Amino acid sequence: MTKKVFMHSVLLSVIFSCFAASPKNGVYMFNYERILNSVDVQQIYAVYGIEARQDIIRKVEGCGVLIENGMFLDPESGIEISISLAGKISSPENPTIQGKYKNNGEITFYGFYEENNQTIQITLTGVLISKEESRRGGKSLNGIYETVDNGSGKSQKVVVSDGLYTWEFKDEIVDSIQGWPVIVEPDGSFKSSSEYITRAIMKGMSDTVVSSKTMSSGKVFPNGSISIRTITLNNGYTMGDNQKPLVFNGKKSSEEIDKKSGANVYDKFKRKKKKSRYAFSKVSGGTMPDWYFEEIHADGNNYLSCAMKSFAGDESMTQKLAESVAVAQIISYLGTEVKAYQVAYSSAENDKSEKYLYKTIDALNDRKISYELVKSYYDKKSKVMYVCVKTKQ
Repeated sequence: MTKKVFMHSVLLSVIFSCFAASPKNGVYMFNYERILNSVDVQQIYAVYGIEARQDIIRKVEGCGVLIENGMFLDPESGIEISISLAGKISSPENPTIQGKYKNNGEITFYGFYEENNQTIQITLTGVLISKEESRRGGKSLNGIYETVDNGSGKSQKVVVSDGLYTWEFKDEIVDSIQGWPVIVEPDGSFKSSSEYITRAIMKGMSDTVVSSKTMSSGKVFPNGSISIRTITLNNGYTMGDNQKPLVFNGKKSSEEIDKKSGANVYDKFKRKKKKSRYAFSKVSGGTMPDWYFEEIHADGNNYLSCAMKSFAGDESMTQKLAESVAVAQIISYLGTEVKAYQVAYSSAENDKSEKYLYKTIDALNDRKISYELVKSYYDKKSKVMYVCVKTKQ
């Protein structure tokens, strides 16, 4: 009975959802949580009767994106995201990406891509907050800044342009998201945080969970000075008892910001995409069955989902992997609905409560959604297995 009530509540949420027009062009703050799950690992362990999950959870706040004609580049995956006038999320490069955008700025999407011969499921929920020019730092703050942490000796190059802030360590390779633009507020302040949680869970056997959270805040002053404070916590603790936050201080070294100097902050919004992440669903040769569809279909209180999987060396195993992808898609769909309607994603600065999408997804996985295989087709020419599954109450 509980399961049926849950399904009914999700369906009613879908029916009564209110879409907005595609967001207007401009800069937005993008706060989000994403889950990257290896569907193949989960299914391969299931063959041996082991419930296992291997995933990466990423929660980011303060990140900026540039929306042009209803499209923006996802900061981490590089996937191009399109928002239609009806609020529908899709991607011109990856047909599996689907989701919705709401009039309060909420955005959810999910889909799959293949990397290193593995099927990676991406599920994301977040909020887009308009940061038009009047809601960002003024042009008087523009410039290139050189900063140093006196304790560690680390130095940074910081670029502030049009109310956007980017930085990089000098002579040090850092995670790409750290170089993505952050919003500068009208008073010159800025803050961002990035949290990683990696999990390898084998139920009843072992759980390995590693987390790392980096928080950065600072301020750019009209007199040309800048101050930044950064701290990293691993598994909830600093790396050592004596570790102190990095505190960078510096001054503006140049007023010139243009393409010739290599410091055009808007170029950061348009970095090259990772083509390997768009390969999923782009099959060369062969024939896709006419019953195949990308979007989740509702059938009463149940759901229909299709998926495909390249040949994995054994036709039976390939079919099971494809079925796992189809079921994972339903879980992502339900998970983002629950997140959007039952655990509102807050952008309020004074909201200190921790809200994680992955806990909702975990709960759905624990329900062990039952399903039946409706259709399957193996195309020998393209070596791709197609399936359609339906949930059972």
